[in-house]
Amino acid sequence: MPQREFQPGVAELGLSSRSTARPFLAGAIETSAERVRPWLSILVPVFNVADFLADCLHSIRVQLRPGVEIVILDDASTDSSAAIIGDMRPRFGSALRLLRHPRNRGLAAARNSLLQSASGDYLWFVDADDMLAAGAIDSLRTILDSATPDLLTCDFRIHRERFLLKHRLRGETHRRTFAGPARQLSTDLSTRVHGILLNGQLHAWSKIARRDVWSRVRFPEGRFFEDIVALPTLLESSRSHLHVAEPWVVYRQRDGSILSSMNADKIRDQLHALCVLDATMCRRCEELDKDAIFALRHFMLKSHASLARRIAGLKSADVAELAGLLRKSLLEHFPDGLSAILGHYCRRGWLLRAWRTRASLRRLGSWEWCSS
Repeated sequence: MPQREFQPGVAELGLSSRSTARPFLAGAIETSAERVRPWLSILVPVFNVADFLADCLHSIRVQLRPGVEIVILDDASTDSSAAIIGDMRPRFGSALRLLRHPRNRGLAAARNSLLQSASGDYLWFVDADDMLAAGAIDSLRTILDSATPDLLTCDFRIHRERFLLKHRLRGETHRRTFAGPARQLSTDLSTRVHGILLNGQLHAWSKIARRDVWSRVRFPEGRFFEDIVALPTLLESSRSHLHVAEPWVVYRQRDGSILSSMNADKIRDQLHALCVLDATMCRRCEELDKDAIFALRHFMLKSHASLARRIAGLKSADVAELAGLLRKSLLEHFPDGLSAILGHYCRRGWLLRAWRTRASLRRLGSWEWCSS
């Protein structure tokens, strides 16, 4: 496995043509021929996050360094998010650029617009209700002084208003996003696929990549679970990867997030995203080793089992339809049944996980469809 030890040492954007909707610069002219390309662009999509936005922007501002730009896109917020940005913008000086969508188009469209506008060598998405951990930018710069991978992944910690002992015992002070060695530069696709899918942390905000890599990614507009759809292209387009086992992102656990407020439309979108992920990765199966293929199968099964539990808990007229869609998806992705992968679970000592998977699928009558 080729890897080595790392030693640390506007129309196309859908933006309004009016001046109030064009990119803004605080204290600088974007078209200046003398402007030096930043080494990092931090991309922040914003929509109705007034309660959390100031914390997010402050966590970035206090660690800004020369060569770092922050690009904010206000996706037609209707709360006081725009006012908060306006109040804080002078504190960033020329490092901040502001974009606006004239109408709300959703997170995927906001990310696509940010990707097209960013000018940094590396791009890093930060959700507007999350924060950067102290020292994250300096740590990234130190790594890039010694190695220049196409893709970096970092870990995260969970922020709660009431952080209890049970949350600490669950490991919420440090969540790993990669099941593999840290600080080893790898050029192996199987290592990337296995490491990310086995842990199941597919979110965009823990992936820092070169601009030319992110530029090949397009988030599916109008759908939820856009990160799952985008990940295969990101993995395929990256020729090298390095994982940093440090929690650089502070993920805010709150009501109203996609996963905490699942509904029928979100479940349909997740099933669609899983279909895209599986189809894209299977086209590269000949290049993937058995560990990477197992990680893909495991992520698909774990996601379907989780959806089965969510569907069973819905109080909606759509339950029967969604259960049927889930069974159809299971049959498409596991045409030979689940015995083989559950056998792998048992050989790994994942007995409780195997039992829970069966129990989850039985809640919707899906187990009998795939237990051969």
